[in-house]
Amino acid sequence: MFRSMVMKPFFLSNAFILANKGGIPDLPPCSIQAYERALELGADVLTVPVHLTADNKLIVSPGNDLENYTNLAGKPIQYSLTELERADAAHGFDPALDRSYPWRGKDVTLMSLEELLSRFPDTRFSIELMDKTASCALEFCAIVEKMKAEGRILAGSPHGANIKIVRENLPVMATSFTPLGVVGFYALFRSGLLYFKKKFKSDALLIPEAIGPSYMANRILIREAKKRGLHVFIWNAETVEEVERLMTFGVNGFVADDVEKTSTLIKEAKVLVENNEK
Repeated sequence: MFRSMVMKPFFLSNAFILANKGGIPDLPPCSIQAYERALELGADVLTVPVHLTADNKLIVSPGNDLENYTNLAGKPIQYSLTELERADAAHGFDPALDRSYPWRGKDVTLMSLEELLSRFPDTRFSIELMDKTASCALEFCAIVEKMKAEGRILAGSPHGANIKIVRENLPVMATSFTPLGVVGFYALFRSGLLYFKKKFKSDALLIPEAIGPSYMANRILIREAKKRGLHVFIWNAETVEEVERLMTFGVNGFVADDVEKTSTLIKEAKVLVENNEK
């Protein structure tokens, strides 16, 4: 083991299933209904994208284009927190793609980050800071510190500057690689230069099994990541055989768009692993 350090609080208990935006296909993403159902089905962590509002607050929203989900147009940054909280957050949600909009007008609302953390005081979150601005990261740090939630959050972002601010302000908080960081890690692995890099500032790799012809979630990459103290989570495993293989490789868990399906796959794969070990 190359990396010697105290494990961050977020990882002190297992995180097999990370429910992506709730991970319930027939419920509006990022809604209280989806998150509650995910926990009922056994999700260990809820993944949450947050966006900055016009008044420098943070709103939980499944995307940056509000018209895809709500009865508003534009982006969260164009509205105040109060205006966003009044929106119908399921106005455009159409899981069957038949224009039935089953949750329209049924009091599905967008939540502030503070409300979400308050509603689920004992739940862990993987939170993505979506806006490329210091205001987003600083407001996030202020809310988390106020809520004393540092130990139950894995912070991530498409933007490295956000993660740098989080690490500077909340050093106890776990952080994940940015998408560019994931590519960089894989490039180091493929080139052999990973041998010279014994530790990373990030704590978790959230990766697809493959990108095009590049198979990222291979046994050796996962082994080398874990040698460096990294926790590895794979996006959307599709079959029992795939889950079994990845479990034997040592992955820590799975990011799930469908929590119920992933939970079933994990249970079936565990049986296969146990039988193979007999």
